[in-house]
Amino acid sequence: MFNKQAAVNLLFPGILFILCLILTVFKINGSSIGVFNQRFYGQGADDVLWGESRSIRSDEWMVQTPWILAQAQNHFNTFNPLYGSGVDFTTANVPVNNWTVFFRPFQVVFFILPLEYAFAWMWYSRAFVLMIVLYFGLLKITHNLFTSILLSLSFCFSAFIQWWYATPAIEVVTFGCLIAIMLVNYLKADHIKNAIFHYFLFIYFSCCFVIHLYPPFQIPVALSLAFILLGYWITGFQKKIL
Repeated sequence: MFNKQAAVNLLFPGILFILCLILTVFKINGSSIGVFNQRFYGQGADDVLWGESRSIRSDEWMVQTPWILAQAQNHFNTFNPLYGSGVDFTTANVPVNNWTVFFRPFQVVFFILPLEYAFAWMWYSRAFVLMIVLYFGLLKITHNLFTSILLSLSFCFSAFIQWWYATPAIEVVTFGCLIAIMLVNYLKADHIKNAIFHYFLFIYFSCCFVIHLYPPFQIPVALSLAFILLGYWITGFQKKIL
């Protein structure tokens, strides 16, 4: 049976998905890799559509993106002899052809699409998935469509997320939120199949959260979610006894 409200709720995620597809098809990304043109040739990149390459984004154009390019040239092998004196990228947030990619879903696209398309998809899908996760989480709390959209957009475009965009910050927050959502769904499950389904998703997203190995982000996210879940439990407990 057609559920009009469910269709309305899916409109925002659908728009984000289509936007991500369009940006991927046209190989558009937000990298500041054009800084290399400025440094070596004294001129900016000639393919910048909007804005400018920013040297302060060195975590991205000097580290993260060159790592990805080096991995592509090395067929995504675990050990890369092309970067420095050789680097084992197993623990880095870059595509690696071993078991860890299973817990880094945003990197899987590099094994499916050509490099520029994969890079564009990864660049935007990380932010869009974060917004979608926050949107559905907030929708359960606020029961208000526009409030949920506004808050999810505000968080994604906050100074913290934008400043640390090229780091695992987005993944850590995204998987942290998914852990909390799956745990709540598991505890509220009224059928054994639903409980098992959400339990395994909880385990999977927990592994995704841990494997990104960035404690400066993981610790505050884990503590924040712990307090949120505690408040959720206390609220539910109070409703039962009143």
